[in-house]
Amino acid sequence: MLFKSILTLVPMCAMLGQEMAPAKVVEWGPAAGPWQLSISSNKSHYPVGEAIKVTGTIKNVSDRPVLFLNSTFSLFVIDVRTPMPSWIPMKPKARLLPESAPQPGEAYHVIGVDVPPAWQTARILDLNRLFDMSEPGEYRIKFSTTQPTVTMAEGQAAHDNAKVTVTSNELVIMIVAAGK
Repeated sequence: MLFKSILTLVPMCAMLGQEMAPAKVVEWGPAAGPWQLSISSNKSHYPVGEAIKVTGTIKNVSDRPVLFLNSTFSLFVIDVRTPMPSWIPMKPKARLLPESAPQPGEAYHVIGVDVPPAWQTARILDLNRLFDMSEPGEYRIKFSTTQPTVTMAEGQAAHDNAKVTVTSNELVIMIVAAGK
């Protein structure tokens, strides 16, 4: 009887723990045509030198299929600024990293496929591999991408004129000195 009571309580406690965990609210940038773009990070503060993992998610927010383009170089244009607000350029060798360069043997090309409504895809990038984010302080980050507003068949007729630039929400990351 005691064993049966424990078996009943364990799942209930697990459900309570799940309900009590705060839901992560995803922030999105403004819709542009059929697209919306979000960037997020699991943390808002990073010590100098720690990997700064940022997830970029793009979503079809329309009620119809639309063409999604993904290049072998990079899906996102990344803008990182300090509070001054000076722009931080990519590290000189960042273009050689897998996040921003084609894999060995690949040539630059764009892959396009029609995606259904509510479809989304995400890419995780390690920003401090691409940018010098070694100075403690506040960094403001935005992603953007240019995407079609039509299906593959419509795009052929529109000759690539039907595109929009989709911009993400702004993400603020604090870099703190080690041990702080």
